[in-house]
Amino acid sequence: VQRAMWDLYFHRTSLLLRIRHLDQAVRIKDWLDRRSELDSLQNQIKRAGAAIATRRAELSRAVTAIRNAEDRLRALVNSPLLTADKTVEIVPTHSPSIDYVGVSLEDAIVTALENRSEISQVAREMDTARVRLNIARNDLLPMLDVVLETYLSGLRGSNDIGRSWIDQFSVGEPSYSAGLLFEVPLWRRAAKANIQRRQAELRQLSNRLRETIAELHAEVAAAVREVDTSHREVGSRMTSMLAARDYVNLLARRWRELPGEGYSANALLEDLLDAQDRLLAEEVGFARAQIDYALSTPLLTRTTGTLLQVDTVAGAPGIPRVLETTE
Repeated sequence: VQRAMWDLYFHRTSLLLRIRHLDQAVRIKDWLDRRSELDSLQNQIKRAGAAIATRRAELSRAVTAIRNAEDRLRALVNSPLLTADKTVEIVPTHSPSIDYVGVSLEDAIVTALENRSEISQVAREMDTARVRLNIARNDLLPMLDVVLETYLSGLRGSNDIGRSWIDQFSVGEPSYSAGLLFEVPLWRRAAKANIQRRQAELRQLSNRLRETIAELHAEVAAAVREVDTSHREVGSRMTSMLAARDYVNLLARRWRELPGEGYSANALLEDLLDAQDRLLAEEVGFARAQIDYALSTPLLTRTTGTLLQVDTVAGAPGIPRVLETTE
């Protein structure tokens, strides 16, 4: 759901950027049209018109991407308020935060070991295997049982239950016996085989636990590195975007101050339009970097097993509630 929501945010941001991108080309063409009788050339006007047509096509594709993202979010949330009227637009109200939150790899691994269900499941299976191994070892020992028996008898016809109860102590008289039962299986092959089987089972679970810990370690380490890398990417993308914006402003000033005729003016106009395209790519890349960083934090909490936790409501034991640990 978070990924779908941020994807919708990204497409709406991309739409706004492409609207501004189109407006830049429209202003250039208007400028050229006003100077058509002074120094603007027909090929310059045509080039600006082509840029406008291309950017309008990209704008239509961006609108379609927003509608698709809204449908995916509706399907995931499955709320009647969202699915009843699909013409209502969904607009995220929060921007992704780019504030850096440092995460220690060691702390993240310890948290994952404490909260991941895979570790607790293997640990429970190992406890059960140890119990079965102890039972198998007990079966290997000789068996010595104490046997105690007692017997009472009292029979009467005609449903004379009361007299029958008295006769079992007077006529039949109580009897009892005691003894010992000692048993030693010869060679004890079955018990030894059972112990070997239980030991092999315990070794398999131990290997499985080590593999699970190794996989968890790699998964958590990758998630921690993703947080750091995505945050550094945000900074790099911002620097690149600002540089591209300054370059566009520089070319725009030079193009307006340069006379409209000649090869230099045509080349400068071409460079300006290309620079605007590169600026759009950098701005979209910066938006995508923000989304990647916003998604890296819940990915880390999911990896450490703390994305969702279950607690018990105070005063109502046995009634669970789900606590979200991340925003």
